[in-house]
Amino acid sequence: YDGVRLLGYDAFKLGYGHQPETPLHPGDILHLTLYWQATQKPTRDLLLTLKLIDGSGRELLVRRSQPCEGDYPTTRWERGELVRDQHYLFLPQNLPLGRHRLTLEVEDIAGDKPLGPTLELGTIAIE
Repeated sequence: YDGVRLLGYDAFKLGYGHQPETPLHPGDILHLTLYWQATQKPTRDLLLTLKLIDGSGRELLVRRSQPCEGDYPTTRWERGELVRDQHYLFLPQNLPLGRHRLTLEVEDIAGDKPLGPTLELGTIAIE
């Protein structure tokens, strides 16, 4: 993505980083940390779209933001830099129970088009 590569991520119930297998429930907060590396100096700022999608493809939650909530835009990142990017997803009270896919889309902040394929980050179980 314009000189930026996703190295990995962590996802767990807020406050339970020491016990990442703790079940999530409707109304909880999912703490998601994305780990990025600038493989070269980025030339544009990125916009992220995180989605929680049920088994039928219905979007249950959509959150759009810049990496680091826009406090550290990607155009300020230097080549080789590692960036820890935290997000908090408030799970709706009416969120259906079950296993849902967590996806990530990356685009230019101008919003013209995605800069690559949608990434499947994993499955989030809601109990």
